[in-house]
Amino acid sequence: MVCGGTNTTISTQANQNFLSGKLNLAKPYPTSVQTEICRTAMVKEIIGILRNLGIKYSRTVNSTNGFFPPADFMAWHPTCHHNGRLMELGQNFLSVPGYVELPLMYVWGHSFEFAGNGDWNV
Repeated sequence: MVCGGTNTTISTQANQNFLSGKLNLAKPYPTSVQTEICRTAMVKEIIGILRNLGIKYSRTVNSTNGFFPPADFMAWHPTCHHNGRLMELGQNFLSVPGYVELPLMYVWGHSFEFAGNGDWNV
């Protein structure tokens, strides 16, 4: 099944590689998918395509509010969006118990959001 976003993913990857002269090893998933059924099929399809393109990891927009490395780097769920619970989670991250090996806080966002919200100071 080919859902919206697959061709965009391939062409965007090719453009980024061409413009930078380097292989882009990371990729966020397209958000143009409308239904959960299509999203599930598309993600499986795109993961295969991205692996074939040499992509090593890919981010989703599903915040975990946790501090653990991903179970699957091709479906990396971040800790939070910078407009979410960033400050609260940052404090929690600083207090992660010592028995947690390699805690990781992964914050995602877009530069245009910082500019539009006037929150570069975050």
